Amino acid sequence: MISADFKKAVQIGDEEKVKMMLKNSLTMDLTFNQFKSMLEYTLKFIPNIIESHDGSKFESKENWDKDYASLLKYDLVDNFSAERIQHIKEVQQYVYAAELKTQQQSQSNTSQQRIQQPRANYQNVNNQSGQSYESNMDSQQIITLIAALGVGVVSILLGVLKGWSIVTIAATAVIATVVVGSITYYVVKK
Repeated sequence: MISADFKKAVQIGDEEKVKMMLKNSLTMDLTFNQFKSMLEYTLKFIPNIIESHDGSKFESKENWDKDYASLLKYDLVDNFSAERIQHIKEVQQYVYAAELKTQQQSQSNTSQQRIQQPRANYQNVNNQSGQSYESNMDSQQIITLIAALGVGVVSILLGVLKGWSIVTIAATAVIATVVVGSITYYVVKK
């Protein structure tokens, strides 16, 4: 997914920021999927972002490590060439092979969940107010959290106003928060 911040940088033509964000995507997504989407979007607005290669030579495979992969990404900002992008991809596939496999499996699982999610939502039985069970659970947790935090804040204020020691204030706040949070959760859950 392409962020609104990235789209804005592309649309106003801030090439340095766009290059930095593209470089950062390579660190976050070793699969290159995000980078590919972002680059395709960029090319619609900044077709000349890909530069001629500056001629620098790349290290041979026996010298590839995580430091080299990082250095390549920093060099990409200065020389955003197709050759450098391809080399980074090859280096990352080699250096981060285990992490890449984990990311690919995670993305595959996420894709499967998105496909299955509409079926699960369709099969969800709505409660009387028309909200799904999941959103009702979220509401219950939020109500419990708000009540517990409120009691904690009141306990702290009371302790400060009464001149209690910090230990007494903290203990009172924790105990009151746990008690009220538990009671609220029980009542909301029913």
